[in-house]
Amino acid sequence: MVTIGHAAEGRPTHLALTWDGRQLAAYLDGRPAAQQRTTDNPTWRRARNLFMGAGPDDSDHWMGRMEGVAIWGGALNPEQITAEHTRYRSLMADRNPVSRATILARRVEATPVPNPARIDPYRRALAGDVFEVVRVLEGRLEAKRIVVAHWMIMDGTKIPWPEGDTVTLTIERFEDHPQLESELLHTENEDLLLPMFFAVQPPQPAR
Repeated sequence: MVTIGHAAEGRPTHLALTWDGRQLAAYLDGRPAAQQRTTDNPTWRRARNLFMGAGPDDSDHWMGRMEGVAIWGGALNPEQITAEHTRYRSLMADRNPVSRATILARRVEATPVPNPARIDPYRRALAGDVFEVVRVLEGRLEAKRIVVAHWMIMDGTKIPWPEGDTVTLTIERFEDHPQLESELLHTENEDLLLPMFFAVQPPQPAR
């Protein structure tokens, strides 16, 4: 095991790992972070599956998001890793900012949470619940009634809902999260004209 360092909350971190047959090296944001000499083939050479964000026994869950995952066919040198970090940082800088709002909202239509075993082979699922907006706490939101997709099952476990139906939500437009298109989504909503959002953080008790 190689201890690499820490990822700052709320800030993207570029991570690179490379092995040249003698040394395993890690880089954070294009800079050397850790290294370990080893002549043993890395675990992924023998493993049938590659796990990211959790251990193979479904433990050590990492609560965060990943994108731009790439697996190379050979070892990268420091200059190549720095160049990849610079390239991806430029891609992120060219993105249009995503609109975000924090609201106080009352859930008026709730999606029943299924037994996690019934959604197999999926390990996670979203619920599309209907909310009435009580007050906008931060940002801008014109709609008064919305659908919010939030995680109800993660890693085969039901996510507890805060006490009461009035909660604090931090939301972004669902269409700004194309990575969710392949996720399992359950909803009882039949009003297709309601604007849809994604809760980028778990619902919190009302404040």
